[in-house]
Amino acid sequence: MISCPIRLPVLVLSVALCLAAGVAAEDMQATTPQIVLDGTDIVALTDFDIASVSDDLSGKFGTETGGARQTLSVTRTGPETWHIERQISEPGAAPMVRSYDARRLDGVLRDAAKTFALRATVDGVLVLETAAGDEISGNYWTFYAAQ
Repeated sequence: MISCPIRLPVLVLSVALCLAAGVAAEDMQATTPQIVLDGTDIVALTDFDIASVSDDLSGKFGTETGGARQTLSVTRTGPETWHIERQISEPGAAPMVRSYDARRLDGVLRDAAKTFALRATVDGVLVLETAAGDEISGNYWTFYAAQ
């Protein structure tokens, strides 16, 4: 396990994560990432007890990464659909907010554009955002603990 500050530019952090995991950057984009940002630690995806998204998944989840507070609000909107809002708050900066509408497919919540995925764990959720721009890298999952 290694620690790294989240304030590094996304490109530098992505390369560092790829090197830490021993995976080439192009391979990371071709497959589902096998690493997770848990606070400021990089851990293996296999370290988490992953479960299928259940019907009752909803609520608030959060993490703190190098001074930035990330919160996730998950609301069920239909039999197989959810609305997810992610907010990143840093001191002295305007919050960065992204919203996703997702459908449950094979026990995972995914948006129609295939740029968002959410997996349930015993203690929270894992989120992968592949088109969040400079806000979050798509090269790793982010763990949000249940609040």
